[in-house]
Amino acid sequence: NINGNYPLFLAIKMGSSGMVEALLEAGADPCVQDEGAWTARHWIEMAWRNADDENKQKFSECREIIINHMVDAPLISDESWNLMFHVVCGDTSVLQQQIDLSGEDTWDCWPEGAMSPLRTVVQQGDRREMRERIGALVIAGQEVNEVDEDGQTLLMHAAQGGKWAAIRSLVHYGADVNQVDQQGRRALDYVGSQ
Repeated sequence: NINGNYPLFLAIKMGSSGMVEALLEAGADPCVQDEGAWTARHWIEMAWRNADDENKQKFSECREIIINHMVDAPLISDESWNLMFHVVCGDTSVLQQQIDLSGEDTWDCWPEGAMSPLRTVVQQGDRREMRERIGALVIAGQEVNEVDEDGQTLLMHAAQGGKWAAIRSLVHYGADVNQVDQQGRRALDYVGSQ
C-alpha cells in the first residue's frame, strides 16, 4: 500500500497489462479492497467501461488478466457495493434487472452517508448511457429534483460542471429548470461557474 493506493490498482489505472500480470504473479491479491471496498475487478471494470476506443484494447487486456486471476472470487463483496457499482459504472440493463428484482427495497442497502445514487451518476458527467442510467434511477424512485444542504439541485451541479449529457438527461426526466437555491440562483446561472 503506497499512500493509500495499492500497486495493482495503480497498474490498472495506467492500463499496463504487463505490470498487472507481473504484480499478480508476484503474489498481489486481486481481492484486496481499498477504502471504498473496491477490488481490482471494480477498478478494471470502471477503467474499461470509461475508456475511449483508442484505449479500450489496453484495458481489455488488463481486464482479461484480472478476470482470469479472480475466477472464484465474488465481483463485489457486499450487496450495497454491488448496487453502487452498477449505478456508477455497470451495464444499465444489469442495473435495471437489479432494480426490478429488489422492487421497493432497492435503495435499502445503499451505504448510509453516501451520495445519492442519482447524484453519483450525475457526478460522473458526460458518458455513454447517461440518459438510460438516469431514467432507470428516476423510474426506480430517485428524486430528479433532489437538493443538497445548500438548496442546489442535481441540475445545478451538472450545469456548474458543464456536464451536458447529465443536463439533457435530467431535463428529459423532469428536472425543474426554474428551481432556485438558497442564493436565488437557477441552474442556468451555474453554467460555466466551476
